[in-house]
Amino acid sequence: MISGLLIILISLPWFSSDAEEVPEPAPEPKREFRVSEIQRKVREFRLLGDQFLSGDQDAYRKRQTVSKALSEELAGQPQEVWKRPPDVEALMLFVLFGGRAEPLLKAIDSGNLPDPWKEAARAISAYAERQLDLARSHFKNITMTDLPESLRAPLKLVQGTLLAETQPEEAKALFESVRLLEPGTALEEAAMRQQALLLLKQEKIKEATLLIANYTRRYPRSVYWQQFQAVAVQALSEAPLGDELAIVKAIDTIPTVSGADRYRDFLAEASRQILEDGHFESARKIAEATMAVSQSGSQAWHRAKLYSLVAKALFEDPSSVRQELVALDRRSYRSDEQALIEAAIKIIDRIIEGYTVESDAMSLSHTEDKPKPQTEPPVEKKDKPETASVALPPALKDDIQKTLETASARLAKKGD
Repeated sequence: MISGLLIILISLPWFSSDAEEVPEPAPEPKREFRVSEIQRKVREFRLLGDQFLSGDQDAYRKRQTVSKALSEELAGQPQEVWKRPPDVEALMLFVLFGGRAEPLLKAIDSGNLPDPWKEAARAISAYAERQLDLARSHFKNITMTDLPESLRAPLKLVQGTLLAETQPEEAKALFESVRLLEPGTALEEAAMRQQALLLLKQEKIKEATLLIANYTRRYPRSVYWQQFQAVAVQALSEAPLGDELAIVKAIDTIPTVSGADRYRDFLAEASRQILEDGHFESARKIAEATMAVSQSGSQAWHRAKLYSLVAKALFEDPSSVRQELVALDRRSYRSDEQALIEAAIKIIDRIIEGYTVESDAMSLSHTEDKPKPQTEPPVEKKDKPETASVALPPALKDDIQKTLETASARLAKKGD
């Protein structure tokens, strides 16, 4: 039986030495995973953007130089280059991260872009050229899943910015998605700034200030901070404030020293702006709460004390407040802060000379050189939120605003 099996096996063609050899399949062409020169340079350009989030001013200046040179290089590429999807992807990222739109416009005109990407390229170029309505119309025709993953987060950031005015909730969801997709990058930093401003416009003050506190924790040295702070403070001063202490308590969520210091500066600047806008009671509350969370003698503490004293002069005896201002040790202040002290004293002198304070009614009256002051009608507290503006004679309010604006101009340029 065994010999019969051997005969069968030997007779099989694949076992026989005379069997025809099966040819090996032809090798598949090697896939090209090489990073092109365009991709490499765009990656370096993006990396510079992430670096100056840590306050690297050299990276910030270098990025401006690289942006110009790379834009000229990309604009000069032959049209055949844009048949290669990885290079098109790099070009679109370059414009999304702040590069010029000219190279992308030339690539669109070449007709070589992959079909699913054409609408995204048009939306990106329109946004870069500040043709916002056109960009919005192109975004309606974009399917994110048809695009490379690297393009999705920056496109969502742009789309959220475009929708912030008309569809705030959708914009908020887009910003949150960007933060999840790109933590620790320039994309997340920009999304946090945009989302905070959106929340302030929606008058969601507590949520907005918690996010600003989180921002100072994550990006305490960002070169964008001064510009962002100015816009955020203005938006905060225009919103109705219901819980000033909650704004200050957000600092408890910041574990880093540098982040907490920046948030204290934000609070001090907010109290200044709110004071200038005539919301004196809110300004006083924020200033005094800022002093409570600041180290005595620090810059934020000094500034908050000044704004607190100016606001208090409208509710308490201005003469005693003036004495406190005069007693301040000028050597503890920089020259611009000393100018602010002088401005505060001038404001209080105007109050003493021309106005009297009725602390019970929280209103002011103007003497106009008469034997008896002509009193403004008292403000009814029952119809007035606790943090609303005090009813001021227009002349005094103008004096306060003009004087503070002039004296604090140098403070506003501190970070420039």
